[in-house]
Amino acid sequence: MKVRGLISVITTAAMAVPVIVPYTAISSMAATDNTAVITAAAVNAEESALKYKEYDDHAEVVSCNTNAEEVVIPKEYNGLPVTGIGGYAFYACSKLRSVTIPDSITSIGQFAFHKCDKLESVTLPSSVKSIGYGAFYCCNSLKSMILPDSVTDIQEIAFYGCPNLISVTVMNPKCHIALSNVTFSNGYGSKEDKEKAQDQEVGNLCTIYGYSDSTAELYADEYGYKFQALDNNPAPNYSLGDIDGDGMISASDATEILVAYSALSTNTKPALNETQMKFADVNGDGHVDASDASDVLVYYSYTSTGGNATIVDYYSSKKN
Repeated sequence: MKVRGLISVITTAAMAVPVIVPYTAISSMAATDNTAVITAAAVNAEESALKYKEYDDHAEVVSCNTNAEEVVIPKEYNGLPVTGIGGYAFYACSKLRSVTIPDSITSIGQFAFHKCDKLESVTLPSSVKSIGYGAFYCCNSLKSMILPDSVTDIQEIAFYGCPNLISVTVMNPKCHIALSNVTFSNGYGSKEDKEKAQDQEVGNLCTIYGYSDSTAELYADEYGYKFQALDNNPAPNYSLGDIDGDGMISASDATEILVAYSALSTNTKPALNETQMKFADVNGDGHVDASDASDVLVYYSYTSTGGNATIVDYYSSKKN
């Protein structure tokens, strides 16, 4: 099937970056000594949302303004390398959509991103070695995670209670993964619950990607997760609008959607899998149809002319 005609809708929106006032309340988990507060005169608004604890040879992020929406963690603070995201550092940052983690970070502490409801994805640099207990606990919008081969330790309930988590890729075949049925969990607490949910077609069960005979495969087998061997090929990283998982949203994704829509229109099962169908519903109306393909083409036109907002942010701005 061919997409006839190119939808040419190009919108340029001026984006104002708000100044985020430094967060002043210190949680019971944050250190009160040697903790520096970045003022509004910081280099950018993202950095002004953060607070740090300084040590002799490094610094650590210890808290963030809970109103922050996009945060860029710097590689250095006061001349010290920022090497860690401390426990509870982003706790209950319910508006946080995006966080950029530099390649100086080696550890993510316990409950670091607990209850970050709008956080959909996090790109971990190849410097990260450990992911702490409950680090991404109850991140309700988190859809996928790629854990680089530098990660050697994933602690219990690291990804527990993430109802939309559908893909986890573990690149280190010898990574220590806490043997618990809720280290990775999209909300179902046991293997029996997962099987029951699958029988009833409730929700999307997480697929774990890893190498054959790896700790990831052993974990998946033990707790009833789907496992996909990488076999030296990267796992597809599907996202909203990116139906073929190639990391780009383009006309080919619109074609995939139209083909799926054609199949649905004739009561034929689409060739797309369950995950792809979820991300094909671009406008979120519960249906995969030509309007979703149209939205993809509009966004593709936007990015082709230099636009760099994510598809979520692009259409969110249209609604405002």
